[in-house]
Order: sequence, then C-alpha cells, then structure tokens
Amino acid sequence: PTPQQIEFLSKLKLIGHNCKRYDNPMCYARMMGWNEEQLFNLSSKSLISNGTNRYAVPFMKDSENFSYADTYDYASAANKMSLKKLEYKMPAELKEKYNYTHSENEWPWDQSVPKEKWPEIAAYCKNDVRATRAAHHYLEPDWIARQILAVIAGMKVNDSTNSLTTRIIFVLN
Repeated sequence: PTPQQIEFLSKLKLIGHNCKRYDNPMCYARMMGWNEEQLFNLSSKSLISNGTNRYAVPFMKDSENFSYADTYDYASAANKMSLKKLEYKMPAELKEKYNYTHSENEWPWDQSVPKEKWPEIAAYCKNDVRATRAAHHYLEPDWIARQILAVIAGMKVNDSTNSLTTRIIFVLN
C-alpha cells in the first residue's frame, strides 16, 4: 500500500495482537515513506531471535499508538501469549464463530516469497485477522479492565497497564 493508504488506516481504531512491536513500526515506517527494501530490512530485523521472544525492531516511539489497542498488551498474565498459543486456548465456539484455523507460515520472514505464493501468504494473514478478532472477544474482561484503567488515569487504552497504574497510584493520589 502507498504511504497515503497507510495514513488512512492510522485514523481507524485498529486492534492487533502484539502489534506494538511489529505491525505498528512496519505501518509507521511505510507511512513515513520507507520503500519495500527498507521495510523488508526492518522486518528481517524484527524476527524473534533464537526463540527468546525478544524483538529487534528499533524502538519507534511514534509508532506505538498506530493501533488503537493491542490484545497481547491488555491481556492478563494468564492470557499473555502468542496468538498461535491463544488459538489453542480459546473455546471452539469462537473458532467456529470467527472461522479461523490454527495455521503456521512455512515461509522464512527474512526471505522473499515468490509472487505465485502471495495468495497463500494473504490467506495466512486473513486467518490471523480472524483469530485476532476472536482473541479480542475472548479477552473481553481484560479489555474492559483496560478501558476502566484508561478512564481513571486519563490516558489511552493503548497505554500499558504499568503506565496506567503508575499514573493512578503516583500522580492522581
């Protein structure tokens, strides 16, 4: 998509899963005019290193609020897991209602995908969107708690629980 199309998306209330550290910087960089090669290099640096779940994305403070909310971020400790793990945990009714299936992407994220395989990648991404919608509904109690904290703190729902509670405890008291 063009930077202008991404800018249009930035005005919507987007909710993703673990998007603050990957999707948001990628979208923000494109909105700022980064080309495909620069985005590819950014994405390649964003891979989970050696299974340690540490992202290597350069921190872009301005990109953090590209999304309205991040389901991973507002999930309670018992639900703070990858979308793929959450897919297994969510009840079958949500799987049926949102029509997602557990699937893994076999293509390395740091290599180009042949053009004829793009529909396969698109289907994988669409499935993740459906699973994220299900996760948002599954995590509704956590979402409600986050909204309440944001109102009390006078901050955004996309601010971290730590930021919200810190403001409530130390600034508002």
